Amino acid sequence: MSVDSSHKFFLTMLETTGNQDHIFQTNKLAENVGASQQLVQIGQQDVIDAVHPWLPNVGDVDDVGVADKNPPIEDGKCEVEIWYLSSGKALLFTKDQEIGQQVVQSVTRKALTDYPGLVVRGAIVEITDWSVRGLAKAVENVHRKMAKKRSQLPPAEARFQRLPIVAECKISGLPACGEEIAGVAVSRVVVEKRKAMPAAKSRLDSLAERASVGEDKLRFELSIDRLEEWLTEHRFLAVIHADGTGFGQLFQKFVDLRSFANVREYVNDLRAFSMALDKVTQAAFVSAVRELADTDERAIQARRKHREWTVPILPLILGGDDLTLIMRADLAVNFLKLFLGAWEKAIADCAVIATAAQEWYQIKRLGMAAGIAIVKPHFPFSIAYNMAEELASSAKQEIKSRCKLPGENARVLPLSAFDVHVHRSASGDDVGEIRRALELSESLDGNTSSWRVWGGPYLVTDAPDFSLCNPNPEAWFEHRTAASLAAQMAAISATDDDNRHLLPNSQLHEIRSALFEGPAATAAQVELIRHRYGDFAWNDLLPDSAHASGPFWQDCPAPAEKMVTSLLDAMSLLKIGTTVSSKDNGDEGNGEHQMVQNPVAVGGGAE
Repeated sequence: MSVDSSHKFFLTMLETTGNQDHIFQTNKLAENVGASQQLVQIGQQDVIDAVHPWLPNVGDVDDVGVADKNPPIEDGKCEVEIWYLSSGKALLFTKDQEIGQQVVQSVTRKALTDYPGLVVRGAIVEITDWSVRGLAKAVENVHRKMAKKRSQLPPAEARFQRLPIVAECKISGLPACGEEIAGVAVSRVVVEKRKAMPAAKSRLDSLAERASVGEDKLRFELSIDRLEEWLTEHRFLAVIHADGTGFGQLFQKFVDLRSFANVREYVNDLRAFSMALDKVTQAAFVSAVRELADTDERAIQARRKHREWTVPILPLILGGDDLTLIMRADLAVNFLKLFLGAWEKAIADCAVIATAAQEWYQIKRLGMAAGIAIVKPHFPFSIAYNMAEELASSAKQEIKSRCKLPGENARVLPLSAFDVHVHRSASGDDVGEIRRALELSESLDGNTSSWRVWGGPYLVTDAPDFSLCNPNPEAWFEHRTAASLAAQMAAISATDDDNRHLLPNSQLHEIRSALFEGPAATAAQVELIRHRYGDFAWNDLLPDSAHASGPFWQDCPAPAEKMVTSLLDAMSLLKIGTTVSSKDNGDEGNGEHQMVQNPVAVGGGAE
């Protein structure tokens, strides 16, 4: 379709900021879930409602990709086109700047009145050249303008003035609004977040329905009283945060993937790619929940008895390349492995995403880094989330530093991996500081040796194609796989016919204590008892085939004296009753899904 070069188009962007702060502002699950629903609503349906006068046939997100309902802006009768809606961001084309201003005004007013505390801002730029490169430049300009405006506008905290003196909300600490919940004065922020709960329940019910098979029904528990009771039943809960790797670069360089025939092809392809991410992430989540219900013994028993299982997972953010959820800790590692595996498969099965990945990375796969923070039930969710985010960032940085692809574009091999930390303390929530304390060294006869007693991140990706990297990082990941972690946990929890551990807990305790004394002391402790427990799977516990360093391995590439072990991670996860699958990348066998459970935890806390 030809376009009059004299006609101007405008690009409008709406974006939320401080999303995690908004969700985890309080330590109450009702507000966490409600805030999550508000973010979904403002980024999708509220934008659609704002453009309704110009696009009356667009009723939901799926209609955005239908040309008859959301026609191209080049159409002489069309004044607005939704380019795409994604997690926390919307891009629109308009023929007049005033229309863009009206849309921004409508959405931001909606946020101020109905979602107080949520920050959403807009920016508008002129598209001076309606071409592929011209539009890419406009996208760059609108992001730059948004960043500039963000620093000029007052923060959300400025909305809640303390003078004159007002009563304080007992939940959020913000000024109370005159309403009460259970006899306690609360703020407008808390009230509106709780109002969003029914919509959140409906959205999660639809996810549970998709995960249900036949007569066996799954559901998410959203009763606040029941959730609090559920958390109290278990000694630990897990906060998981997962984030895609390399997506920012891929979006920025999308224009360079290939020679687009025209600007409309570029618009449609980027829209399809962006909006497919939401569906891929949701499909992977549904697949992981379904497989968890099919493989976890407690789920199988509950479904056999009641034809229903209450899924011990509460998703807070599920869209784009982001996942944030709260769940029962004993299922966290297995669920995340299932999710990351399903996510990679869904990416490969989605033609528009797989094609873009192939063009940019030369492989039909995208990566995701995740963090699992396992904490006590009443540990503040906001702090636990920060820990999970820090763990995910750590995993992402390790992949970036180890898995560089050749070329000038600073591309990184797409991989999925996770890092995990079991936090038993009520304080000391800085993961970096905690782990620095777990990096140890000693000097002996003028020689200094150093070691660390955590092993992450752990690779989940099957057939990672390390040969594409320069240098090849395969040696670094050799013992850092979810499969090797599962094998260690299986060995530790293995029992004989009389249900006695093949390696007694007392001996494990001695080995654990020796970890902090160094590889030599640990190897000596292992050698002291190895001949006494010949039935124990020592090869799974000791990565070095010669067993010279006990459960430690050399961190490669690194100085020879730098040693690492994952044994403390394995023991910590088993101590909380974590359920893991030994079926993973590179495993041989009959292909059946095997479960490894801490015998102490079996039957405890079953739904």
